[in-house]
Amino acid sequence: MDNGNDVIGVDLHEDQVRETRKKGVKALKARVQKLPFKDATFDIVTMAEVIEHFIETEIALKEIMRVLKPGGRIIITTPNFASIRDRILMIFGKLQAFAWHTDHVKFFNKERLTKVLKGTGYRNIHIHGSAFGFPIPKNAKVTYIFDGIFPAVWMQCLIAEARKPMKK
Repeated sequence: MDNGNDVIGVDLHEDQVRETRKKGVKALKARVQKLPFKDATFDIVTMAEVIEHFIETEIALKEIMRVLKPGGRIIITTPNFASIRDRILMIFGKLQAFAWHTDHVKFFNKERLTKVLKGTGYRNIHIHGSAFGFPIPKNAKVTYIFDGIFPAVWMQCLIAEARKPMKK
């Protein structure tokens, strides 16, 4: 890509791989639980709104750790099971937004996401929240300020950053 980074998209669905390639990004069809890359290939791996779809969460996180370089980062976004909005909806007997997706098989809050990352060997774990997920570029300052007012546990989306430990 023009920004000097080598970006590779991975998806289980061929149609998504095709669409990604049309946008000029390298992409391939693969399962996250068995990635076709050598050990210590990547500086950063991003899982945007994906982790909640895995039954084999720990296997996927360990596989990502395998392909990360020592000190490499994983960035994860996932719906927050305990968001203030969804708590209010529950009080009024409404179905939470994340529950409408029948392919969501795991549900995360800040504590559970931290626990699964620690349990699979990640370190320097930081979990933030966003009412909007990743900030929209034009409005990044506005969403960043707004998201900073409330605790992460209240937000719609959890954004986790963690590191693969350095070699001993």
